Amino acid sequence: MSDALADRPRVPWRTLAALALVMAAILVPGDGIPRPPDPLHRDKLAHFCLFALLAVVAHAGLGLDSRKAALLGFLAAAALAVGTELLQLLVPHRSTEAADAIADLAGYLGGWLARRPAVSLLTKATRRA
Repeated sequence: MSDALADRPRVPWRTLAALALVMAAILVPGDGIPRPPDPLHRDKLAHFCLFALLAVVAHAGLGLDSRKAALLGFLAAAALAVGTELLQLLVPHRSTEAADAIADLAGYLGGWLARRPAVSLLTKATRRA
């Protein structure tokens, strides 16, 4: 019985949780209250950070270290970025912006570039805890 469990593929729970966080944050209905212009573009920073987190967690959890896997990860992130922007057309009080998808991809790329130091820091922190 233990051999059968060992042969089963592991479910990437952390990656799935990060993906769920991205989807929830991006697709939550807006409140419909008009907002003044945001010169700091905090919404773009949120998009960047969510996709950076997704990149770090996905690459750590799925072992996407080869060039081919990294390219597939980026293409999946691009599909997610464009897909979530299109889905926002169906969400009340939300809008679609190409700049959001660009911020998503920039975040994914930033997270991919920072994945090794980030995973190293997280590993050290969890060993201490």
